[in-house]
Amino acid sequence: MGYMYAAIFIIAGLILIFQLSKENKIFYLAGAYFVVMGAWWGVDALKPALKVFEGVPGIVFKVLTGVVLVIVSVYFFKVNAEGRKKEKAKELAREKAREAARAKARAEIEAEEKEGQ
Repeated sequence: MGYMYAAIFIIAGLILIFQLSKENKIFYLAGAYFVVMGAWWGVDALKPALKVFEGVPGIVFKVLTGVVLVIVSVYFFKVNAEGRKKEKAKELAREKAREAARAKARAEIEAEEKEGQ
């Protein structure tokens, strides 16, 4: 089972690096982490006597996981906040355009009513 996890993590990491990194550069870090995690699981599956999830190697892995998680999370929230600001600005611009169109339509209707009288 450990081999399968290792393979899945490595494949996921390669997909993040080679496919999704075109969208955003943070996927290089996330992909590299998944490749490292897959290698870690692979070493654990191949050599269980090394106990890579216990002791100092386990602590190193947990610290690495925490650091990557913090970096990716901070970046995610930063990008999300920027995206929300852009969406609000777009929605405000759309609403102004709609209101301008409504005002123009009202003015045209009023002009036609005045001409008809």
